[in-house]
Amino acid sequence: AAGDGQCAAMASEAAGTSAALTPEQQEKLNEKKVMLRMENEQYLRQHPELKQLLNGFLLKALNEMPDDVEAFAARYFTDERSYEGLEGN
Repeated sequence: AAGDGQCAAMASEAAGTSAALTPEQQEKLNEKKVMLRMENEQYLRQHPELKQLLNGFLLKALNEMPDDVEAFAARYFTDERSYEGLEGN
């Protein structure tokens, strides 16, 4: 999302200093967080296949409990069989 980098920059800028955010900075950060959440929710509603894909991945990972989750994820998301049955395919 467009506000992603700005939120991260503001948060890391605040974390990198000993001073807390000013009330104005905190308000601006909160507004950006709300907008980002709304954009993310809209995107997820437009792409229900994303939720299906992630649910499938989590179910398989929890069933198999791989030691190397990153390698498991790489295999899962590069295997076309992982996408079988998803809407739109």
